Amino acid sequence: MKKPLKSVIVYLILIVFLIISVGPFALTWLTAFKTQRDLILGGPLQLPQQWHWGKFSDVWLNSGFGRYFLNSVIVLVPVVVISLLFSILAGYAFANMQFRGSSLLFYLLLGGFILPAELFMIPLYDLMNRLNLLNTYWALILPQIGMSASFGALLLRAFFQGIPKTLAEAAVVDGASDRDVLWKILVPIAKPAIIAAGIFISIWTWNEFLLPLVLISSTRLMPLPLGLAQFQGKYLSDIPKIMTGVTIITFPMIVLYLIFQRDFIRGLTQGAID
Repeated sequence: MKKPLKSVIVYLILIVFLIISVGPFALTWLTAFKTQRDLILGGPLQLPQQWHWGKFSDVWLNSGFGRYFLNSVIVLVPVVVISLLFSILAGYAFANMQFRGSSLLFYLLLGGFILPAELFMIPLYDLMNRLNLLNTYWALILPQIGMSASFGALLLRAFFQGIPKTLAEAAVVDGASDRDVLWKILVPIAKPAIIAAGIFISIWTWNEFLLPLVLISSTRLMPLPLGLAQFQGKYLSDIPKIMTGVTIITFPMIVLYLIFQRDFIRGLTQGAID
């Protein structure tokens, strides 16, 4: 096969995958600016005759999305920060320290990531009830830290294992402690992997639906996914208005990915020092 023809085929395949990936988001955002009449008369692919920006402020102010957004941020920030801290410490320990039972402890830690949340939802509800944490932010924060830190530890362990041991050994010879080796040498090198873990954890936490559904009953504490479900039940026949709520939910995570996409890709592909 000639090289130009091969390049054309590759680009066509990439374009198809681009449409499959971006198409649903584009249709969602396009529908959010329409009215129900525009959607019925013009269909989902036609541009709106008039861009209705005011729908976003209406949904934000009058449908509780401002509160839902704040609740999601209150849960997201501690989950990401604490999970990354635990992930860095656990990943470094499992990658560079040998101690009795380390393999067993590592596989137990992975249980928080591998096992589906549905499996331990009833025991988790009972535990939160005994601790008087139902209908609190902690009911959403603590379980997600446990699940997210497990994944982060797995990712950072693999990254730390790819860093040559001679680098840490040279630092120790120069008088650096284990703490200095971790925070002053390895963590800066592992920045792409840490950012990748942070983006994954952010997306999972932002989109989490089952935990708040089971552990939260107060409207005042509902995060965005649960608030959207309630909103959808109220405006079931108004598809553009529902798509406005979906746009509010998806937009922050897409912006986050676009800002850190280079580090995100490097964190998933780079296993050693450049």
